[in-house]
Amino acid sequence: MSIKLLIADDEDMIRTGLAKYLKLHTDRFDRIYEAENGQEALKFGAKDYFLKPMRAADILECLNRLADEYIGADKAGSDRGRENVNPFVKEAVDYIREYYMQEISLSEIAQKLGISASYLSTLLNQGLGCGFTDYLNQVRIERACCYLEQNYLKNYEIAYKVGFRDEKYFSKVFKKIKGISPRDYRKKGM
Repeated sequence: MSIKLLIADDEDMIRTGLAKYLKLHTDRFDRIYEAENGQEALKFGAKDYFLKPMRAADILECLNRLADEYIGADKAGSDRGRENVNPFVKEAVDYIREYYMQEISLSEIAQKLGISASYLSTLLNQGLGCGFTDYLNQVRIERACCYLEQNYLKNYEIAYKVGFRDEKYFSKVFKKIKGISPRDYRKKGM
């Protein structure tokens, strides 16, 4: 299901900064639009609003909650709203989404959770339908797509920013997941 988001704020820096933050930290919205004031947002059925100052993380949490209400928290294809998912899987996914840009390992996460790496691997395969490395790469490529769409960093800079230490490996993984190279993805988005 397609969800669109409209960010309305009279300050350009806040509006564009929030849009970039959301593109990098959630995949819930197919399109993020910007408006210079709240008048149009109220006309289009705004569900909620915030008074400044407000932390970006709190805004993200509220938007994810609203998205869950809109599409239903138990819909397949989303790893948010995971009431029936094993709590270890939920914690591992949250950890991966927060630290994807760093060198992280299955063993490291398992140790933090107090379980064995092999048990966590089994849980991830059951809960996500893929292994640790595949899921980590999906998160990294999802973030890379946001950077590529913004078109202000070079491919090797994006590769390092999302956690890959080798640009060639980044390109190989990107092509495997997206079906096209990062360069072609960038061109397609222009």
